[in-house]
Amino acid sequence: YSIASSPTDGRHLEFFIVSVEGGELTPKLQQLPVGSRIWLGPRVKGKFTLHEVPPQKDLLLIGTGTGLAPFISMVRKYRGTDRWRKVAVVHCSRLAADLGYSEELSRYAAQDPNFRYIPTVTREPAESSWSGLRGRVQPILDDAHFERLAGFPLNPDDVQVMMCGNPEM
Repeated sequence: YSIASSPTDGRHLEFFIVSVEGGELTPKLQQLPVGSRIWLGPRVKGKFTLHEVPPQKDLLLIGTGTGLAPFISMVRKYRGTDRWRKVAVVHCSRLAADLGYSEELSRYAAQDPNFRYIPTVTREPAESSWSGLRGRVQPILDDAHFERLAGFPLNPDDVQVMMCGNPEM
């Protein structure tokens, strides 16, 4: 689980949670009704932010599973500002149904020519209605393929890459 809400939203915290069978916390959280109150410590901890990223670079955000959540937070905070030139959000999940925030990200991509949403799935049944990309993240990063999908080249001088999710990625 990770926080997905914008840091400027002081009304609530939004979490992207996948229940871990046999886990200590997520099964209990999964049983709470929407809008339930939970107690949290006084400070959220973590340093996974755009603070160290130079502005006006192209940005590639790669998330697997709930690893997408910090990028949702970043996009919500900085979308429509000059924080980046172009941004591509790559999200990989096992199934299309697990591509959280896909409607929101697709809407941003439709509204902003400098924003790309690139979802991919690894275990979606062949007979499903999913018509998007299939496979892991690594093939997406092939130079020509990436530039076509993201709208910018994967050039180390111009692109900041951030990844969050499964360490096997």
